[in-house]
Amino acid sequence: MVEPKHVVGPVAYGAAASLGAIALCDEFIYVFDDLLVSVILTLIVALWLLVVSSAAPGNRR
Repeated sequence: MVEPKHVVGPVAYGAAASLGAIALCDEFIYVFDDLLVSVILTLIVALWLLVVSSAAPGNRR
């Protein structure tokens, strides 16, 4: 069981990183369909959370 304090920080960092990536790539987003961009970003965030949760101190095997 992962404690909330181990999740909140990485989740907030991941969200901030995603928003930063969106801001940096804002001029390129018009090339793609908004739905496609949303799906890609969702997959990136999901993979990020998977990696972070597996590396959390309370979840070592």
